[in-house]
Amino acid sequence: MEQIRHIATSFNGPVIALAEFEKKVQIFDINSMGTIAEFDTILDFGGRRLAIAENGKICVCGCWERHGIGAYDTATGKLIWQRKDLKKVQHIQILRADETKVFTSFATGASRIIDINTGVDIDKISGAQLLFNSKYASVDIVDKSSKIQVVERGTGKTKLNIQRQSFGTLDIAFSESSVAISEAAGPLSCYNIHGFGKPLWRLPMDKDGHLLRICYNEQLNMFVGVSLSSTSKERPRKLKYIDKDNGTIEKELIINRPVEAEFALNGQVLITSDREIINVETGEKKSWV
Repeated sequence: MEQIRHIATSFNGPVIALAEFEKKVQIFDINSMGTIAEFDTILDFGGRRLAIAENGKICVCGCWERHGIGAYDTATGKLIWQRKDLKKVQHIQILRADETKVFTSFATGASRIIDINTGVDIDKISGAQLLFNSKYASVDIVDKSSKIQVVERGTGKTKLNIQRQSFGTLDIAFSESSVAISEAAGPLSCYNIHGFGKPLWRLPMDKDGHLLRICYNEQLNMFVGVSLSSTSKERPRKLKYIDKDNGTIEKELIINRPVEAEFALNGQVLITSDREIINVETGEKKSWV
C-alpha cells in the first residue's frame, strides 16, 4: 500500500483498516504491528466510507454511485453482502453501543442503521448526518443539519437540543457526564448531557485551526484533540490535551501533517497516515513500513 487516505478504527479493538484513495484496503493489527490481509473493495474517495467492527472481523466500505455499500471478511477479503440500492453514501460508522449495527448517511434521503452481518435494514433516521453513542450512559447524539439532539437510547426520546455553533460537526466525544462537540471552522464546546444544553465551557478555534478529531482519554481524564489549520499549509498538526472540566489546554504535542488521523484503543493511541502510532499518554511514537 502506498499513500494512506482512509483510516478506520474501532472503539477498543486493535485491528484497524487502512486504504488508499479507492478500492484497496489493508487490515492491520496495531498490537503485533503486522498486516493481516489486503484486498480490493468497492471503496471510493470522499466522506468517511470505511469502518471496521470492534472484533476486527468485518469491514464495511461505501461508494458514491453504482456499487453502494459492501461488507467484507477481514481475514480473506470475501464479500459478505452488498447493498447496490444505497447510493451516494457519505458516512459509515459502527455503533459503539452495539457493534452488530452500522450507521450510514447519504447525500440525499434518510440515514439507516444496518445489520453488519446481513446488510438488512434495522431502522431509518430522517435528517441524521452523524450518530454517536455514549458508553457511560444510555444516551446518543443525533447530529442533523438544523440541530444537534441528545436522545435516550432505545426510545429515541429527545432529552435536549444543543445549539449549533457553525455549519457542521467534525467529531464528538463523551466523558462520564459531559459531551464535547468539535465543529468545522468553529469551537470545541462541552455540555452536561444531563442538563439543558447550556455549555459548560467553549474553546474557540485558534491559529492552529479546528479540532478534526477528538476523544476522551480515561487515564488522563482529559479530552484530546487533533488540530488542523485551515489557513496555513505549513502549520503542523498538534495533539491538544484539554481539561474536561474547564476547557484549558494543558499540553500540546506536534505530530507533523498527516492527511488522516484516528484514535484507537479507547483513546490510548492515535493512528496517522504518516504510518505512526502515537501513545496519547506518553507521546511515544512508533512507525511501521
